[in-house]
Amino acid sequence: MRMHLVFGQLKRKDMIYHFQNHCYKYFTEFCDYLFNCKVTIPDDLQIITCCNWEDQSILINQLRRNKIPYINKVPFGIEWDNRIKIKYILEALQNVSSRYVLILDANDVLIEDVSNIITDFDNLGYNLLYNATCHNYPDVDIDHVPGRERMGKFKYFNAGCCIGKTEYTKHFYENALKYIDVENPWKSEQYIIRHVFQDCVGEVMFDYQCKLFQTVGGCSLMKLNNIWRVI
Repeated sequence: MRMHLVFGQLKRKDMIYHFQNHCYKYFTEFCDYLFNCKVTIPDDLQIITCCNWEDQSILINQLRRNKIPYINKVPFGIEWDNRIKIKYILEALQNVSSRYVLILDANDVLIEDVSNIITDFDNLGYNLLYNATCHNYPDVDIDHVPGRERMGKFKYFNAGCCIGKTEYTKHFYENALKYIDVENPWKSEQYIIRHVFQDCVGEVMFDYQCKLFQTVGGCSLMKLNNIWRVI
């Protein structure tokens, strides 16, 4: 029986894990387990990622291992800047033929399974759902979410993982492209995406309950009686 981690408890359900800032290096035993999981995806879902060095991507290596196709429009070896992800995600979206799309960071995301992710996503009632984090980055006042103070530890938006209805997601990233040249000293695509999210709260949300996505950065992993927990 597979088990995944959520804050302070254990649930019997599969998950996508985002190890921000490459913190997977500190959780090698758990990441080895994830990398060796058998992963399947629903028929009506395609995966987009952005990577200039595919062989160094833990996500792409996992997808290849499971013979799961993905779309990556980033040219090999180009100089990296997180802001260019918006352009290449939008380009990739033009090649998505499925009704749903899953967009994942290449260098710090691993999948336990996504076989039920469409049903889980539809049950939440949004057009686009991002992962949530305990860090507000960049730490500036952009998005205003009603009830955020009651959302627990993972109450901030993170752009590293999302699932959405394809046509809506195209529209969302077209709007994000309009912010590409705003003053952005962090060179952060998340700073840009949060501006669009602010205008779409209600249709777009972040997974503060960690039902589909679990960020690990800023947290600890504990293994007790052979059970892993995020704390």
